Amino acid sequence: MINSLAARFSRKCATEDVPGISRMLGARCNNHARATHRGEASSCAATRVRVADCKGEKPPIGPRFQRFATAASPAYLAARGRPEHPRDLLNHACLRGKFPSGNLPPWEYERKGETVRVDPSGPLIVRIGGAFDLTVQAAIDGLGVVHLFEDWLRPHLDSGALEPILEPWWQRFTGPYLYYHGHRYLPSPLRAFIDFINAGRDAS
Repeated sequence: MINSLAARFSRKCATEDVPGISRMLGARCNNHARATHRGEASSCAATRVRVADCKGEKPPIGPRFQRFATAASPAYLAARGRPEHPRDLLNHACLRGKFPSGNLPPWEYERKGETVRVDPSGPLIVRIGGAFDLTVQAAIDGLGVVHLFEDWLRPHLDSGALEPILEPWWQRFTGPYLYYHGHRYLPSPLRAFIDFINAGRDAS
């Protein structure tokens, strides 16, 4: 979602006159956005850590609550069956993501106070923050089970290209915040980006 937000802001800067911005650079894969203005850089970051742990300004971005969703194509489920418990995923082809360090984060589920973490295997592993479009398309093509932010999968769930799996177990979490060091004189690019976020939130 962060990359999509920064991409929309970049398009706005490319097609409209946004005061104070001479060049916009798109979102980087580590969820940091940067803008340059008269040769000086300013930066902000999107964070999912506890808001109380961050010092500075923290306007919310997007829905206040989100979920991790698990899904697969109808063809895959017809061929391999539908998991009824998170541990059933150990017997399925799962499409994973890994950190730049090489670590594979487990898939985590919660239901009625029970937390289950599984470390499934599968035919595809992509770098987190990178080629998740490839992961989604691989799931649509029937290669395996995908586990990503619900917002990323929702269009394909609504279209029927993917079917939800283990939905009562989907983990709910607080949506991201934009974090920056608040001060009186914000650089023009950062102020424009904050105004863009606030306008979108007010419209929704």
